[in-house]
Amino acid sequence: PVAGPDNNTVAYIISYSSDATLSDYRKDAVIILVVSTLLIAVIFTFILFSILTFRQLKEKNWKLAESEKQLQELNLSKDKFFSIIAHDLRNPFHGLVGLAEVLTEDFDAMPPEKARKFHQLIYDSSRQGYQLVNNLLEWTRMQTGRVSYQPEKLNLNRLIEEVSGQLDLMLSSKQITIEKDMAPALFVWSDYQMTSAIVRNLLSNAIKFSYPGHTITIKSIRTTDYARISIMDTGMGMDKETCAGLWRIEISHSSKGTAGEPGTGLGLLLVHDFIERNGGTINVESEPDQGSTFTFTLPLFKI
Repeated sequence: PVAGPDNNTVAYIISYSSDATLSDYRKDAVIILVVSTLLIAVIFTFILFSILTFRQLKEKNWKLAESEKQLQELNLSKDKFFSIIAHDLRNPFHGLVGLAEVLTEDFDAMPPEKARKFHQLIYDSSRQGYQLVNNLLEWTRMQTGRVSYQPEKLNLNRLIEEVSGQLDLMLSSKQITIEKDMAPALFVWSDYQMTSAIVRNLLSNAIKFSYPGHTITIKSIRTTDYARISIMDTGMGMDKETCAGLWRIEISHSSKGTAGEPGTGLGLLLVHDFIERNGGTINVESEPDQGSTFTFTLPLFKI
């Protein structure tokens, strides 16, 4: 009812709804709900698809960048390989042939002392050539991923004794001695062949750049997880720029030792790769005319 000014009923408002109208409202509400749900699902799917596509694109770009980096490294390796073959590998064999030729022609008339000197030179050239070929083969296998990595429990003190014993002739030819200050019962978890190559190349490098009559010191300590080994010489040393470029293949490392021994730097590149492959690290401290200290780590063997 609608009341007038005198509170008398003047009109009635009558409303009604049919079942059909309510049904239409419900249908419209359901349709709107379904459409909204589908729209949200489509938007969510689009967002998810965009995220996945972005991730895939990012991964592909990363793989392309890695492939480009590997290709550049392979090109540098190839250039280094041919440079060594063209120059450094030829030199020791060229000297070897020349010395052998002189011995062959003049052996009968040659004084014994001169003959011994020639024999020593032939040995030095042969050893340099063999070590270079061996390093070249190992380095090539490393670059092509064909190095077999077989870690095992190694007695590091015994291995260092074995390797230093193999270098006795090099040491005696320059009257160089080795002093050792080794932690007892030092066992590491690393590949035997790689670890032998690491010690051999670092010791050979120390001998090469040491002056006759000097001493090389090998020191090892045990940390929580690693064995830390230092090989120290008091020889020619290096400046900071040379030290910073030792592990970079694109930089030329050719240098002669205190007795004119040739070198390519390939052994140190090999050392760096082998140490990283075995989960260790390496660094160098050096000053010109003060000698060098190469320090590397290898994981300790743990029961």
